[in-house]
Amino acid sequence: MTPRLLLALQFFEGDKPLSMQVAKLWADLEPKLNKNVDVLFAARFDCKPDPKVVAYVSRKFGVHEFIGRRRAQGWPFGPNELWFDTMSFIYERLVAGLWPKYDAVLTTEGDSIPLCPGWTDKLLEEWDRKGVCVLGHLTTQYVVHHINGNAMFSCSEPFMREIVKIGGCDARCGWDVAMAKTFQKWGQADSVRIRSFWRGPVFTHGLLDVLLQGGAVFYHGSKTGAGVRTIQERYFKVPIRQLDNVA
Repeated sequence: MTPRLLLALQFFEGDKPLSMQVAKLWADLEPKLNKNVDVLFAARFDCKPDPKVVAYVSRKFGVHEFIGRRRAQGWPFGPNELWFDTMSFIYERLVAGLWPKYDAVLTTEGDSIPLCPGWTDKLLEEWDRKGVCVLGHLTTQYVVHHINGNAMFSCSEPFMREIVKIGGCDARCGWDVAMAKTFQKWGQADSVRIRSFWRGPVFTHGLLDVLLQGGAVFYHGSKTGAGVRTIQERYFKVPIRQLDNVA
């Protein structure tokens, strides 16, 4: 049976515009409705997804929406609390039988982009082959050996139950660093398909070529519209600024 993937896009008002562009890019790269992948728009407590973008994305994926229940702001406490809140929400829906049985969730933000058509299929193939609970880019950022948070996580009930039980982390430390030992305990692997760079270079066609040649299909580290624009230009020959009106 083909594994099922949930794409959880987390955002707040400050990065909402870029996040909505990324969500549209997900849809643009799909030739037809993808029955193996759904999208969760996970907004911080003080904002909502753009309804036009939600409708646009729903043409290619099943769509869920979530407004955060925790009130944390600032970095890294705001993203920390939104991630734990999002994972708790997913767990609640799954154990209640309200959602399909996803094999994994990719938690991500607006500074991450897919690199090619068929990217979710390639992620699912690697996930199925590696057989771990956490799959992403293993990095030594902050000296701690950890998987960057733009990664795939198991939706198995035991694993998610432990995440929900832990419930949060130090407001001064990024959640992916704080959770490093937990993820190691459950089983993690470095992904060939997911690459992550903190304060990485400006995204260009040259960088895209290097990433694709290395086997990557998903990239974290594009904090401007350059990444989205480059992907649109590569595959559709249309700059993203011409695709803003999606109604």
